[in-house]
Amino acid sequence: MHEFIDQLRAIGAAFLEVMRAECEALRADVTLSAKRLGAAVALFGAALVVAFWLIGLLLVALVALLALWLPVWGAALVVTGLLALVTGLLGWIGTKKLRAFEGPARTIGRRLSDHLAWWQSSLLREERPVVTPREAARAAGTAAAAEGE
Repeated sequence: MHEFIDQLRAIGAAFLEVMRAECEALRADVTLSAKRLGAAVALFGAALVVAFWLIGLLLVALVALLALWLPVWGAALVVTGLLALVTGLLGWIGTKKLRAFEGPARTIGRRLSDHLAWWQSSLLREERPVVTPREAARAAGTAAAAEGE
């Protein structure tokens, strides 16, 4: 019997050792993945900084190109007007998208309403209306008041 207990302890100790090794390997994998993700994010950030300056240089080149036909101040005003037009257009589109945004509470309510309607029309196939919890509470309060009279 003593030998059996020793074997059980050895199995338990081996199991714990395997679990520790697996946790350590998992930690190492997650650390490596996090480092790779951090490097990728840093490279994307650097690309965004370079793109920012690239756009600036392209705008200067556009002003210089227009300055061949217009005075420099006129070329700068044309480029400024184009940028203002693009900014206004993007702002208008963004405002339309923002107005079309549906908040999480409204989305959940809409989906719940759709599901209740589907249950009523597809599964129940009876003319009984689906009662929401709020309506059920009101009906229960009305029934309790009627019984009390």
